Amino acid sequence: MKYLFDALKINKSIKQLNLTFVNLNKKIMEYFIDMLKINKTITCLYLEDISMDDMKIKMLCKILKINKNILHLQLSDVNINNKRVKYLSDMFS
Repeated sequence: MKYLFDALKINKSIKQLNLTFVNLNKKIMEYFIDMLKINKTITCLYLEDISMDDMKIKMLCKILKINKNILHLQLSDVNINNKRVKYLSDMFS
């Protein structure tokens, strides 16, 4: 996954990234977040049926607040509790 995210850092053509069913462990999540810091081409993220704990949701929301290119975020079947709703709502403020 590191090589994929490294390649996506310099991507100029891929606009959608589907990580449905991908096991985003802590290290892979860090690679993913690092890629989102740099990539300005991806506009759609599909993160469905993946395990997202509070830390991962917080990391994602923090970078998405900075990366304004993401226009569509799909979080189907991701356990969203009240704390995570707060992170998501803060992302838009």
